[in-house]
Amino acid sequence: IKGYNEEIFEKVTGARKDYFKYPLIAFKELRKFGIKSWIAVMYDIFGKEGVNELIENAWNLGIEINFKDIEFEFLEKYDFVIKNLKERGLI
Repeated sequence: IKGYNEEIFEKVTGARKDYFKYPLIAFKELRKFGIKSWIAVMYDIFGKEGVNELIENAWNLGIEINFKDIEFEFLEKYDFVIKNLKERGLI
């Protein structure tokens, strides 16, 4: 998942913020059909508050997720990655 709300999603992906809901809907559909899946988030970008906001936003869309549904990934801090994140105003 590339953002915990519409604004961060737009900054990270460059896609319109109204597309934020589609990865969450895809997760819901996978579960509906019994396909084991998890939501992966970049904890370095999200932080605890961002994860909580993602869960709340998902619930507001009628998608029940909690911490056990989330896989935490950590940023590989290569120079070009840090530069890109700074240019996007994410760090």
